[in-house]
Amino acid sequence: IGQDWSGYCECAGGVRAAESTCTHESFTCEAKCREQWAWLREQRKKRAEQEKEVESASADDNLAKLYKRGKGFYVMGNTELALRHFREALKLD
Repeated sequence: IGQDWSGYCECAGGVRAAESTCTHESFTCEAKCREQWAWLREQRKKRAEQEKEVESASADDNLAKLYKRGKGFYVMGNTELALRHFREALKLD
């Protein structure tokens, strides 16, 4: 794409890359599409890592809640319910 051209590159899957005005350096759509797909893969990877962090945090929260409930039942004298909650907590751990 020449310096005096405006527009964008349409990559595989309908992905747009290098949207530009008439003031830019010359480039090829092949190179810009490759850069765009690399950026998209990186974003997906980051999002997946963030979702894993959220899942692990929520699992820890669930573990703490089960343990706390079990402890509460034990204090109230209901050992059967306390043991059930402690067993569930151990399954999550």
